[in-house]
Amino acid sequence: MRSRLSLLLLLGVAFGAEPPAAAQQSQDVSPDMAWRLRVAAFKSLQTGSTIRVAAREIGIKTGTVLATGDSTLTLEGSGRVPYSGIDSVWIRRNHATTGLIIGSSIGAVLALVAANGRHCDSFSQVNSCLATGALETLGIMLGGGLVGAAVGSASPSWKPRYP
Repeated sequence: MRSRLSLLLLLGVAFGAEPPAAAQQSQDVSPDMAWRLRVAAFKSLQTGSTIRVAAREIGIKTGTVLATGDSTLTLEGSGRVPYSGIDSVWIRRNHATTGLIIGSSIGAVLALVAANGRHCDSFSQVNSCLATGALETLGIMLGGGLVGAAVGSASPSWKPRYP
């Protein structure tokens, strides 16, 4: 919780989200406080997250976070990167959940269209006809959701984390 508050403070200072009268005070932030905010931002990265780092020593690299320490970030394939050399960090986000919702919604519409054309011939077959229709509807919705989730997963975006 403390690291999240530090990150919010860091983002507020970085993007000028303070009143003009307090702008002069932000220039008086001690180097120690600036370092603590930087460390808090990097330590809040979750192990296993895919990130893109711009750093003096390694250039721009994309990799998986293996560990965050007190002064270095360890990336798969790039090794240890000192916090002092990092210029920016971006986190990869995928859109699988959004794709699942949109795909399922489209599947529901298609299932309604398919069900609208269905009619049962006789009263004795109504139960089996309705059961078959319900299974078809469920199958179409699940199929649409899976396709949507796959498309959403294949469409990543990058969200800035630092600065």
